[in-house]
Amino acid sequence: MRRISFVIGILITLAMISAINAQTQPESAVEPEAPLKILFPKDKVFVSQKTVKIVGIVTDVSIQQVYIRVPGGVGDKAVSVVKNAFEATVNLQPGLNEIS
Repeated sequence: MRRISFVIGILITLAMISAINAQTQPESAVEPEAPLKILFPKDKVFVSQKTVKIVGIVTDVSIQQVYIRVPGGVGDKAVSVVKNAFEATVNLQPGLNEIS
């Protein structure tokens, strides 16, 4: 009888610890939405032009300017944000271009 009481006591203790941990664990972090988004061109799109117009939106009203970068291109380009949107024409290199 003592063993059963001891085992039940341990199980109750473990259940209480588990309940306390569940209440104190932070909720899983949700990835915050990026403050800007490139709308055009879409990701992984194929273009045959030497230049492309970048169009995007900004959700953070404190951002007044964005920098567009195309590795291997002509360098970073500062673009003003107007009415939560931006656009710029950038030169592309032959092959894959990553716009950020």
